[in-house]
This record gives sequence, C-alpha cells and structure tokens, in this order.
Amino acid sequence: MNLVFKEAVSQSFLKTVSAYANYGDGAIVFGIGDKGQIIGVAKPEEVMLQIENMVNDSIDPRPIFSLHQEDRDGKTLILLHVQMGKDTPYYFKGKAYKRSATSTLPLDRQELNRLLLKGLNLTYEASRADCQSLEFEILEKKMKDVLGIDSLSLDILKTLGLYAKEGYFNRAALLLSDRQDLPLSGVDMVKFGDNINVILFRGTSQGVSILTQFDYALEIFERYYQYQEIIDFKREDKQLIPKAAFREALANALVHREWDLPAHIQIAMYQDRLEVNSPGG
Repeated sequence: MNLVFKEAVSQSFLKTVSAYANYGDGAIVFGIGDKGQIIGVAKPEEVMLQIENMVNDSIDPRPIFSLHQEDRDGKTLILLHVQMGKDTPYYFKGKAYKRSATSTLPLDRQELNRLLLKGLNLTYEASRADCQSLEFEILEKKMKDVLGIDSLSLDILKTLGLYAKEGYFNRAALLLSDRQDLPLSGVDMVKFGDNINVILFRGTSQGVSILTQFDYALEIFERYYQYQEIIDFKREDKQLIPKAAFREALANALVHREWDLPAHIQIAMYQDRLEVNSPGG
C-alpha cells in the first residue's frame, strides 16, 4: 500500500487523497515528522472531524475513505485510508493528481483524458473511430489462416470487441483495419553497423494495419538476425537473436503501448542486441 507521513493537517494532504482515489489505495499517517519521528496528534477526535470535513468539502467527486486512531510510543496517530475509486478523475481545486516517487503531481492532459475515459468505463481504443468506412482484408486473411473462419462477419467483429453495440467501429477496429488515418500508429526501425554513426537500414511502417506493421518488423528482423550456414554439406538455419523472443517483445509493444501518445514504436537493431521502445508506461 502507498504510504505518506504528515506531521500536521494542511491543505497539501488533499492532493494525495486525489492521487490515491485516482490511481491506487493508499494511507496518510498524521503525527509523524519528516524524519520519521513520532510526534503525535493533540485532540485526535477534533482533528479526525477536521480531516473528514476537508475531504468531503474539497475532493470532487467524494472518494471512499476511512479514519482511525492508532497509539504508538504513548502518542496518538491518525490514519486516513483512501480507496481507488471508479468515478475518476477525482479533483482537488479543479486539478487531478497522481503520486510520482515521493511527490504528488498534477496530471497532464493525456493522463487526464485517460482517467476521464476510465471513469466512463472506456479506453482510448474503445472510443469511437473518426472514420467508419473500414476494410478488414488483412485481418480476415489472418483469421482464415489461423482460426479457419469462412469469412469475417459483423458478428465476429462484435465478438472481438471492434464494433460497439451502439453501432460504430471503435479505434481498436481502426488500428486493425487495412488503412488507418492514425499518423502516430507506426513502427520505426533502424539497423546500426559497428557503431551508431553507421546506419545500414532505416524504415517506417505506418498508415496500415498493426498486423501489417507486425509482419513488416518481423521481415526486417529476419533480414539481419537470421542466416544459413553450411556445416558438413548441410544447410543449417542460424539466429543471432531468437526470433521467438523478438516476436513476443514486438507483440507486447503493439498490444500494450499507449495509443494516445505522439510517438511510434522504436526498434533499434545493433550487432549484439535489439531494443524495443514502446510508448507509455
């Protein structure tokens, strides 16, 4: 559990309440100094009432929290437990907050947008796509090859979560469609030689299905990290880096990246290693 110590009650603890309600359960302990020394709280009943009123009056919407006392070394501490809420974002004075290491910071626009969607039980990928004239020949071919379907029907698209019950394609469908107008959805690849000043290859796959981007990245990988060697009159396939490991890293990058960040997936290929940088946490 996240834990913050406060020597006394002040307005600043309300930022931490906002952060806990937005991102994860946590506790604030009143009566402990900056260096961890136990100071205690005088008139704890009055202070608990003060804290309760401050949270109820200052955090919008009201979070779920509890208060109780705890005795340590003959002194009274007050513990405020805050639960992560479902009605995000939780604001304090018009701003929503998050914890970052030992600090409590206001959210930027992108993080705030994600919390707004979360509060609506949506994600960026589940929101409506701007373009509704989508084609899925690539997805259909993949599903025929892998799953043996006859054709890609609207019912299958609904089952995959690509077509909402309200009657529209979402952004996930757009990402899997043959052509998509999300300029930030792409994969950048660069192959270095003996050092970063020697560039053997540079290329980008964008404006196409993420399935096409996936195949493109695998094709470039195979060009530089797979080869054949003749041993005792036999050809043997060799790998400088295991394809299965790269395939998994690439799939994770495409599935788990933050699609609302203005960046492509970056793949840097070196002589002795390969690095995949996926936008987001």
